[in-house]
Amino acid sequence: MWFELQETPLAWVDTAPNKFVNELVLDATPDEVFAIFADIDQWPKWFKDIKRGAWDEDGERGVGSRRTVYLRDINVRETILAWDPGKRFAFCVTHASLPLSRNVVEDFRLEATDDGRARLVWTVGYDVRAFVVPFAFIIKMKFRRMFKRALASLDAYVKAQ
Repeated sequence: MWFELQETPLAWVDTAPNKFVNELVLDATPDEVFAIFADIDQWPKWFKDIKRGAWDEDGERGVGSRRTVYLRDINVRETILAWDPGKRFAFCVTHASLPLSRNVVEDFRLEATDDGRARLVWTVGYDVRAFVVPFAFIIKMKFRRMFKRALASLDAYVKAQ
């Protein structure tokens, strides 16, 4: 069963009531890191909570493309909000298999460092549903840990390439 979330514009991530912000410099160029994000088959290789993902349609990928991602504890449907190779990849969650959030936007911003590596700033903005508020701290701890593990795993994955 799918629960609908509000389709949310990209700018909302900057004013979201709840956020995770993680930053890391990766041993790859911004274009190389973007290529990892653009390839749904690479996500389970570095984001261990993701079992698999699939684009909902064939053809060229970009803003407006949709995909379904199957994680260990939840499944989500996403719409791509930003597709700017080497600079930005972002999506909003439009449906989830658990009714935890009203809005979720993930924003991956890339910039080149002076030595040509990629600085990644990964922001996850979200707003929980009212009935979740008493348990929000548990959800926040779980997802904070998940995103930190994913970032460390992405770093290791990039270094192994």
